[in-house]
Amino acid sequence: MAVSYVVLLESQSMLPLFFEKFREISVSRGGESDAFDVVADSKTKLILSGDIVGFVMWDGLDPVGLAWVERMTPTYGSILVYTAGREYQADLVNWLVDSKLAVGVMAELLHFEVDESICDLFRARGLMEIPRQRMVCHLPETLDYPQIPDGYTLLPLSNKTALQVANLSVSAHKVSGDYRGYPDMETVEGRLRMEHLVHSQFYGPLCHPASVGLMVGDEMHSVILNLLIPCWGQAKMPWIYDVATATEAMGRGLGEWMLTYTKAIFVDFNFTMWGLAVSQCNVGAIRVYERNGFVVVDTFSEFLQHA
Repeated sequence: MAVSYVVLLESQSMLPLFFEKFREISVSRGGESDAFDVVADSKTKLILSGDIVGFVMWDGLDPVGLAWVERMTPTYGSILVYTAGREYQADLVNWLVDSKLAVGVMAELLHFEVDESICDLFRARGLMEIPRQRMVCHLPETLDYPQIPDGYTLLPLSNKTALQVANLSVSAHKVSGDYRGYPDMETVEGRLRMEHLVHSQFYGPLCHPASVGLMVGDEMHSVILNLLIPCWGQAKMPWIYDVATATEAMGRGLGEWMLTYTKAIFVDFNFTMWGLAVSQCNVGAIRVYERNGFVVVDTFSEFLQHA
């Protein structure tokens, strides 16, 4: 099998062909056809702007594969891999890894296979993997607000609280180990950049009533941030961006209180679903989510190529 590769910017005429195939796969799995037009338009613009880089795989005159890397931030994004047949998978993945387009990017792997074949190829190349899962909570029609813990007050989050949130989040996630190897979550500087992006609505609208810090005086003991994103057929669905408790305040149930409190807010706002993604190694957090009505929807992996 003799294949060749052409960069995306020189293969724009092939994009509609691939997008139509992706639409067919999406619809066959329960997706909405019309909604895919928005996705295709968005990805095309990102390719033209250089925020998505990759290549098309050719077998003679036939386009048989597509791989790209999308960076949402300098160190986070996604990798998409598609081939017309399994015989092309290994060559495409090896070409992508050897191209080093994904070096330094903690990237969710997007593919269209029903098994682990694509993931196995990245594992075989030695990329660091973080298995994760998405969870959803189907919200009730009514819910009482919990009483605020004694001695605590609530502080709305903003750019002014960004450094407090960054310090708390980094220390908390070091304990859980759920973001090991992810620079933006392992350093205060990286987490601070992300916090400023959150408040600039880079990731989507911030749900301000449900994004708060739990305070004792000037000290932040727990924090939760919720965004509003399009997901699972909902135009705007609340999604947990981060929830964390300061190391010295762990074991007091503060994180769980924050979940109960913000859940009551979403019920008041008449939302029907609430979502999150969590690393599967974070067993303690998963147990808390399950106690609060979250169930697993799907699993996925993020991969990091160091060099």
